[in-house]
Amino acid sequence: MKEIECNYCQAISTNAKYCNLCGFELPMNESNIKYNANTTIESKRNKIKKHHFKLPDFPDSNFLLEVSIWTGRSKLFMDNKQLEQSKEKGKPFLIPKVNGEFLKAFPKQTFPDPIPTLEINGVKINIAEKLKWFQYVLGGIPILLLFFGGVIGAVIGLFATMMNYNVFRQEGTLIAKYLKVFAIIISSLILYFVTITLIQKLIF
Repeated sequence: MKEIECNYCQAISTNAKYCNLCGFELPMNESNIKYNANTTIESKRNKIKKHHFKLPDFPDSNFLLEVSIWTGRSKLFMDNKQLEQSKEKGKPFLIPKVNGEFLKAFPKQTFPDPIPTLEINGVKINIAEKLKWFQYVLGGIPILLLFFGGVIGAVIGLFATMMNYNVFRQEGTLIAKYLKVFAIIISSLILYFVTITLIQKLIF
């Protein structure tokens, strides 16, 4: 599987002739493929999800939001340049305007979905496509561990739920996605009961 970077908008497309974001024809040269392969390896190592999108107020610009699966921290890029994040309450990203002023984009967590939204001038903008209601329900089954599993159940349940929602947004067939989700659900239950059993043996 090859990931190619678009020279026009810097978006990443997989096994495609034209950019999925701007429609520009993708360069099929070794340097671009190698660059994106290295980027992909780094992203997988750090568990970073990347989301390309546009904003109505900046139709000629391309945005990229990077979200760490482990920490939930996010970085916002505009035309391949990382934007500064203010230290004020809400820690908004500062998007530069033509007149020299800044537009504040507040990252808002959409618990338990790990992909945040951006709130600009009171309007929430979805960065990633919303999942179907039944995908939220199915992927959120591990959260039930919150109600009877204590702290251990809460940690395992939340982590498994976020993994499920990430799986639903990955590329691949629906069958493969649902099989992965079912596997994560079963694995989370097994992990919980094994962990509890080990703790009880250590205590008693």
